[in-house]
Amino acid sequence: MGVDTPLVTWTVKFLRYLLTIGEQDKKSVIVFAHSQGAIYIEHALELMDVKERKLLRIFTFGGGSFIEPEKCHSDSHNFASAADFVCSFASPNYQYLALKRYYGNKSGLSEQQVIYQLAFEDAILELDTLNTKTLEMYTKSRERYYEQEFSKINHITILDPDPGSTRKHEFISDCYQDKVKELIKKKPRKSVIFFLNL
Repeated sequence: MGVDTPLVTWTVKFLRYLLTIGEQDKKSVIVFAHSQGAIYIEHALELMDVKERKLLRIFTFGGGSFIEPEKCHSDSHNFASAADFVCSFASPNYQYLALKRYYGNKSGLSEQQVIYQLAFEDAILELDTLNTKTLEMYTKSRERYYEQEFSKINHITILDPDPGSTRKHEFISDCYQDKVKELIKKKPRKSVIFFLNL
């Protein structure tokens, strides 16, 4: 809601504390955020200057917000399980597109084919015509729109959910923990790592 709650203020102070430690020890700062932690991080970044934000590598897992890449270090990324429902509350359009891409890829479609499907569905649903030229022109314009929108979700990866889970929102999910382990193995040699799970 854009309110500077005490927890947001604390988050800003703590991120600055981590940056100070990182600067003193010449270490990178990596933050893993889950659920509301991503919301607090996103708002805290708004209260920090650009130089500070660019030093923070932020990875969200099932976040209530997706962190935009231009708000922090370019290595930052958002991960969501296909079974994690929380991501759709705060960033429903991004989550919808990321899920469409995920399920399309799972069924063997390329990203361009997924974009075409979305555009054609829009044409069928929004136009009251069967004129093929009109449908084709509208579909082409919607494809351009979705190409722009898909460029905004390059920082979002949908992960295969844990077997048997349909609505699971836990940081201890295997899909999240496997990704955390992978990221820790790839981390810069000297790093300060912090987990924010609220």
